[in-house]
Amino acid sequence: MKKIVQRIYLILSAVALIVMSLSSFGIFISGTDGREYDFTSTSLVSLADNSVVSNMPWAILVLALLGAFIAFFTLFLTFFQNYELQKRLTIFNVLLMAGLLFVYLAFYLFFSNELDAIAFNACWWVSALPVVALILNVMAFNAIRSSEAAVLKEATSFRLRD
Repeated sequence: MKKIVQRIYLILSAVALIVMSLSSFGIFISGTDGREYDFTSTSLVSLADNSVVSNMPWAILVLALLGAFIAFFTLFLTFFQNYELQKRLTIFNVLLMAGLLFVYLAFYLFFSNELDAIAFNACWWVSALPVVALILNVMAFNAIRSSEAAVLKEATSFRLRD
């Protein structure tokens, strides 16, 4: 039962990261000329003439897809009961999600200063997906630990004779 729970957590984490990488984070409204700019995981696009202003946010896409790949890889490791590697990959994925949040915040602050933005109409659920993925990875780590403890308890509780 615990393996099913950790698989569900890892699947939901990977799906959250994939959806985040494919969605728009929000729209900046410039204070100088009033133009609107769409902030996605691959670029910053001017909505007035559909021109690409910056291709710098590709790091967000790479981190999100790498996190999804690691979550899927950890999911497939649940079939082989390699608990130590599962725990290590999950910890690495948690650190990767923290880095993703830092990079997202850095790009948000950079673009808001660069465009002299007066407003940012955020798509709040897309902005919350890295936090959701991070929480799901922590929950998967706890499920992996408890599953490993159950296997160890079962292995050490066997007595050959009374």
